[in-house]
Amino acid sequence: GLAGLDVAVNASALQVEKVNKKAIFTFFHLFWSVGGLLGAGIGFVTISAGFVQSQTLPIYGALLSIIGFFMANWLLPDEPVANSENKVANKAAGKSNRRVLGFVVLAGLMASSGAIIEGVAQDWSALYLKDVQNVSVALAAWGLAAFNIGMILGRIFIDRIVEVRGRGFVIRWGSLFSAIAIGLQAIAPNFEVSLFFWFLLGLGISGVVPQLFAEAGEIGEATHSGRNMAKVVGITYIGGLAGPSIIGLLTHSLPLDVAIGWGSVLGIFIVLSYSQLQKLPK
Repeated sequence: GLAGLDVAVNASALQVEKVNKKAIFTFFHLFWSVGGLLGAGIGFVTISAGFVQSQTLPIYGALLSIIGFFMANWLLPDEPVANSENKVANKAAGKSNRRVLGFVVLAGLMASSGAIIEGVAQDWSALYLKDVQNVSVALAAWGLAAFNIGMILGRIFIDRIVEVRGRGFVIRWGSLFSAIAIGLQAIAPNFEVSLFFWFLLGLGISGVVPQLFAEAGEIGEATHSGRNMAKVVGITYIGGLAGPSIIGLLTHSLPLDVAIGWGSVLGIFIVLSYSQLQKLPK
């Protein structure tokens, strides 16, 4: 359900950006990051107040559903890009779109790699700080906080950079920046320096996945933009689910501070792959 919603809201965001004629796509993902922190805060408050999740989740879910239903009316009007009755045109568009399927898959693998890099921090930062930097469980939670703060700050300013330098600049340099930040964790001398590196990771990766989603919406025929974006989002979800688990497997033979270097490899992969994505036929 969430994956289907993701495709729709990203497509709507791209539609708004086109009408706005100004880069604002990452700003929508900023709200996703803020929502994650807000949700965690609401969970902390309700649990601290003695409520249990079987009480709060149905109420909160119903409330969000009602709000979402009414806010959907504020979106730009639906503009279907394909007509099921025009079979000849649809067949021609489908044939044309198959030429770019490889680029769609490549964009999906790149976005998936970005999601895995995010997962390195979301799933492993606390354990890294606890086991490698030898801090308490309470202090270890600050790793994820530092990462999220970096993500939010990055997403505030990324669109301005896109306006001046383009999406590719953010994708390539953000991925390289992230790869370096993860690699530096292997030599972080103490807790404070490590926190700074987690912050830098959030800052670097903040614009990569959103801008790859935006790129995906521009691949191929306009009649297939939603389908292409759905493929990219789907591949991204698979990577986000499976990728961090690979680090768990690596820890059977490598120290955790070395195993998370898997994220650095993926960052370099995104940087190198973007040159291939640029070969997309216009």
